[in-house]
Amino acid sequence: APAIDGDMDEAYYPIPRPLFSALSAKYFAGGGSHSLYYVEVAGDWSIWTYGYNNHGQLGGGLVTDTVASEIYVGTPANAVGLLASNNHSAAIGADGAFYTWGENDRGQLGNGNTTDQPLPVPVLQDVVSAATGAWNTAAILEDGSLWNWGNNPSGQLGFETDIQGGGVGARAADQCT
Repeated sequence: APAIDGDMDEAYYPIPRPLFSALSAKYFAGGGSHSLYYVEVAGDWSIWTYGYNNHGQLGGGLVTDTVASEIYVGTPANAVGLLASNNHSAAIGADGAFYTWGENDRGQLGNGNTTDQPLPVPVLQDVVSAATGAWNTAAILEDGSLWNWGNNPSGQLGFETDIQGGGVGARAADQCT
């Protein structure tokens, strides 16, 4: 039964509850069964992740088929954005570097292969905005170009269907004829 009274032993929380009450937080991203938080701990800002880690989506370097209580992710040190999807995660650094990690069976990390990655890897530079889908990722660069990669069976990448990604993104406009 849901924890309508806010009982912390339950799996459902239908009422808002404070988290990190003694810490400051700037960013949050919620995935399918994991969460990322950018919080200040002892004067330093860093990414902390919680939840299921079966594809390394928590970013701590390990892949475990269990729930993790908290994992520190050191890269990027100065995040300006966090993203989470079903089982992959991403962060935008203050310098515009874009990092991805976690599940990669459909090329959704954009690192040139389809192997899961339990640590953040740099994928693009000069990123100002980004989004994650269930098995795809997109980023907008400083020059205004849109890059996207990953699973594309429904044309969600903006170009021809039935193309599975795996490389560092293709510009959608370059794929249109």
